[in-house]
Amino acid sequence: MGHALISSTTTMPGEETISYKSLDQAKDGRDALVKHMYERLFGWIVKKINTNLRPRSQTKVTEIGILDIAGFENLHTNSFEQMCINMVNERLQYFMNNVVLIQEKKIYESEEIPYEHGEFKDNMNIIQLFEIPKKGIWPSLDEESKFQLGTDFNFVKRLKDNFPKGHACYPLLTFARGDRIEFSVKHFAGAVWYNCTNILEKNRDTLNKDIENVMRSSNDDCIADLFSVRKGDTGTISNTQYNIRASRKVPGLGGSIRTKTDQGGLQGVDLGRTLKEKYGKVGKPTELIYMPKDSKTNVSYFQKSISQLLSKLRHADSFFVRCIKPNRQMAPEQLDEKLVRGQLKYNGISAICLIRKNGYPSRILIEDFIKRYKPLFSFREPNNKKLVKTILDGTLPIEIRDKYRIGKNKVFMKESVNSHIDRVHFIRQKWAASVISGVLKKNCENQKRERLKKEQKEKERKRKLEEERKCQKEEVERNRKTEDQQGKDIERTAGSSFIRINIKEISS
Repeated sequence: MGHALISSTTTMPGEETISYKSLDQAKDGRDALVKHMYERLFGWIVKKINTNLRPRSQTKVTEIGILDIAGFENLHTNSFEQMCINMVNERLQYFMNNVVLIQEKKIYESEEIPYEHGEFKDNMNIIQLFEIPKKGIWPSLDEESKFQLGTDFNFVKRLKDNFPKGHACYPLLTFARGDRIEFSVKHFAGAVWYNCTNILEKNRDTLNKDIENVMRSSNDDCIADLFSVRKGDTGTISNTQYNIRASRKVPGLGGSIRTKTDQGGLQGVDLGRTLKEKYGKVGKPTELIYMPKDSKTNVSYFQKSISQLLSKLRHADSFFVRCIKPNRQMAPEQLDEKLVRGQLKYNGISAICLIRKNGYPSRILIEDFIKRYKPLFSFREPNNKKLVKTILDGTLPIEIRDKYRIGKNKVFMKESVNSHIDRVHFIRQKWAASVISGVLKKNCENQKRERLKKEQKEKERKRKLEEERKCQKEEVERNRKTEDQQGKDIERTAGSSFIRINIKEISS
């Protein structure tokens, strides 16, 4: 491995030439080995997962696919990786725009409303900038990468020559001045400057043949097989048509092979039959499926992968989930408006909103419309659609009376119509609330007045009752006193008579 990292072998007819690498070349080889190891191991894991999850029966099954992708990127330094990520977002944005337009068209057709799609500027020109045959960014990068003496500077110069002033895509490109090998692309989410240093090497991402031979002959069976399997058309071994065997090597013997014996041959036949019954047909030997002349670039793999992805999306029901970070600190109850606006733009949500806005963005069921607005007006119509039209024409100003459509089940309105009728609805509600509050206030005052009158009458009644009781009491008291006085007078009179009688008796 050490020799393979610092040297390379060139095979010529009749001889082999060994040349030693510079320090930078050796580091590049090391980095390329790490990336290839990671990519092949990741592909092997994906293939194993797909194999285990694949149903055994041949019946048709329903699939659910989840695509998790980074959003639009505009970092301090952008290179080949950001270019690929942003191109994926361009394709997905174009796909999402078309999906929304198709869905909009189906909704209008189902409601028997003419589909009047306004002007919408899509991002197809940016996609063409990357994919125009022979001239686009991807073909130019691939073409320059094929030359052994190709340079990053020549790649940028090739783009300048392919898109001169006056070309349809010229406004989308801006090239750096001076010796800087950079250019800017005006993506749908904004302009991004790409640093093209080492971009050819990143696109090639080739592994030295000596390193590949060392890895294929590794004592570790897993590593040997990982580097012996041919890549698929998307640059990964996860979707290769060949079965990845455990290994053709015998554990514990390194790279050597045991001498074949009759007993061993019979055991091998039995083992092969057992494996075939359990796992199906075993793939071809690893030497035969290895293609040493496979010199495809990362761009070619990338384009094939995107093509397969979009093909799957077109044949599926797509649902889009966009994640928005409220702030960079991930703190609760904090909203960074500038950050959120940027994400809405980069995620393409603003473009989708524009598509909806160009049509009739406000949609409401006819029944809900009547339920909401009919109580505020005195209009009466036997037909629900006529009632909706009467309500709208009776409330909208002349200049926006053509900004709505009535479908089979829904009312479609422009934003101006929806905002106006909502404003009228609010004013009517406010007026109705003031009338109701006035009536209630008057009723409350009348009730208070009546209550006060009743209270006053009750007080007067109680006062009179108290006076009557007092008068009666006084009358009773007077009568009692009168009777007492009369009694005393009678007693006094009787006493006087008795004395006179006694006096007369004594005198006689």
